[in-house]
Amino acid sequence: MEKLLRSCDGTEKIYVLLRAKKGKNPEERLKEIVENSLFNQLRSINPEAVKKLIPICGDVSELRLGLSEEDTQTLIENIDIVYHAAASVRFDDHLKNSLLLNTRGTREVVELALGAKKRVTFVHVSTSYCNCDRKYVEEKLYPPHADWRHSLAIAEQLDEHTLDVLSEKYIHPLPNTYTFAKSLSEHVVNDLCKGRLLATIIRPSVVIPTFNDPKAGWVDNFNGPMGLLSAGGKGILKISYGSYDTTLDFVPVDVVVKTILIATRETTVSNDLNHVEVYNIAAGKENTISNRQLIELGGDLTWDVPFTQLLWYPSFSMTNNSYRYYITFLLYHLLPALLLDGLLKLIGKKPMLVKIQRKVYIANMALIYFMRNSFVFANDKAKDLSNRLIHSEKQTFSFLNCFDLTLQEIYCFYMKGKVECSNILFKENYNRETGFRNTLILWVMDYLLHIGIFSTIGWLLIAKIGILTYITDAINNYILYVEGL
Repeated sequence: MEKLLRSCDGTEKIYVLLRAKKGKNPEERLKEIVENSLFNQLRSINPEAVKKLIPICGDVSELRLGLSEEDTQTLIENIDIVYHAAASVRFDDHLKNSLLLNTRGTREVVELALGAKKRVTFVHVSTSYCNCDRKYVEEKLYPPHADWRHSLAIAEQLDEHTLDVLSEKYIHPLPNTYTFAKSLSEHVVNDLCKGRLLATIIRPSVVIPTFNDPKAGWVDNFNGPMGLLSAGGKGILKISYGSYDTTLDFVPVDVVVKTILIATRETTVSNDLNHVEVYNIAAGKENTISNRQLIELGGDLTWDVPFTQLLWYPSFSMTNNSYRYYITFLLYHLLPALLLDGLLKLIGKKPMLVKIQRKVYIANMALIYFMRNSFVFANDKAKDLSNRLIHSEKQTFSFLNCFDLTLQEIYCFYMKGKVECSNILFKENYNRETGFRNTLILWVMDYLLHIGIFSTIGWLLIAKIGILTYITDAINNYILYVEGL
């Protein structure tokens, strides 16, 4: 929305589908959105632009999007471009919920677009991982993993428990309900739009903070690597289940937005109703980063861009060994959380650490497949979109400079992202000096605690269990045995 209002002068109105949430109606939620720091530049150059945003009360999980007759008529008479990016991105959603929201929701949005009085360009935001049963994913539509009509019929007719029992086998070979439902959504778009609507499918990989447009490092959620870096940087996350050698594909959100807008124009200009183009917005083979590099990056950021408020000294590792992961999680995650929650209860505060660690564990289990497998997403068609820009458009919409970053440039990028994360997500008013001091204090405490724990264990083994005497006797017996030979 911000990029459309700031860089696309021809935009007359943007209807924003929002549901009521946490006691706030769509108007209140939209007001909160435009007050976000992301809109600062827009407000400074054209404060009246936000008036083009019109909230529409609806919900993609409902039939006919939960729209009133009046709102439906308003949309049918006015829309000529539809961006469908609404989805539940939870990997552990029940199959029923994921199908109804992600797959049926897509069908309902397409049906609305089909009823429009103007020629509509339909842009569907999918995910590069909807074909993650393949190690190399091209920019094309692959055969469906199931019939989407049949799947929706099952989701609407069967109860949640029955579907949960069947889901693992039904979604195979995909690892979770999210990727399965999103893969079906692509076929909803292809089957319903072809020959009737101008349509394109956009597949971002893991979306990360903005590269530089309208500001560097802007982020408003913990999805992707920012969740990992934030949890590790706060001292909440000590170990993750995955492989150091797995490569990860990240793409800045402003690159995604620019690609979407250029693809919208290309789709409209092509005027081809019989083909649904697919674009992978991904880093590609040459620009991925490994888990090892990401962890090393997080370690450097611990001291260079420290969080102001910490739970404990940030230290992080990864293992591909399930036994080591579970033991470390028990010792470094669960037991400290139980202890601190107990102390919080004693002083009359609300316990929260066990709940947080439960979320950390669930998130880690949901990500195992992706933390242990590497994927390559072809992105030639998406990159070619930038090459089609005329000279006057390149400064505003070009994004190719984001695909040739050095590790130092990536590091600087995440430095800015962590500062924004501290200010926006944690509302800490970032202060490096305070953060460095707190990190140093916790480092000393962590060091002393480890010395104390291992000293106590050593003393117990030697003094109480008598392990030193046992070892001495074993050595003497071995010597006597050798002498006897």
